[in-house]
Amino acid sequence: MSWSLSRLDLFCDVQGWDLEGDDRRRFVCRADRRDLHEHGDCFGGFEFGRRTTKTVCARIYDKSRQVDDKGLDWWPAIWGDRYDRTRPVLRIEAEIGRQGLLEYVVDSPSDGLAAAGEIWANVTETWLTYRTPTADETRARWPIAPEWAQIQRASLRNEAIGVQRVRALRRSGEIRKLLPTLVGYSARVGALLRTEDIDTTIAAIGELFRSDELRRGVPFAHRVAERAAEEA
Repeated sequence: MSWSLSRLDLFCDVQGWDLEGDDRRRFVCRADRRDLHEHGDCFGGFEFGRRTTKTVCARIYDKSRQVDDKGLDWWPAIWGDRYDRTRPVLRIEAEIGRQGLLEYVVDSPSDGLAAAGEIWANVTETWLTYRTPTADETRARWPIAPEWAQIQRASLRNEAIGVQRVRALRRSGEIRKLLPTLVGYSARVGALLRTEDIDTTIAAIGELFRSDELRRGVPFAHRVAERAAEEA
């Protein structure tokens, strides 16, 4: 059996780059399509190209805002000690679709892993760049901005985060996100059944689950196993 790679996502996260919507003119990109995203009056991000082309598209957005909005509160643990909670984190993300991968002579997952660094260099050096304005009317001749030079040099291998660690942190984050709803529903059930505390409420909910097993004919353990397989 052989495996082929349909998409490769590469990214780096940075702090200290105060990007604004008006900075869009400083980007030089091979793609004709580019969009500015805003949240009210606040900068939300840029999008370059389109995923539907299956070639290359890129996004720059406030990852720390997404962490707050989507409950991905495990990301700070991945960022580590260098993360400053008082400043936003910008994610620079490149998505290379199947057609783009073929142009990079990448076919298999192992090809993608081996070529990731070179692809990142090519995308950030020739496909999308951020420039320092000069009097020259041709933006492509503007010098590379210091912020972008740092992004170009980003390593995709140093201090790599283990998959198991990412999965464990993601599961913890999902549980924290579900907890307020779970507690709310449990309290509602407790109020209806006139239970008094956590222990009696959980015991009562357990009896309800067992009744549901008998009525449906599906063991709760089976449903848990199915969800676990989906999350794997």
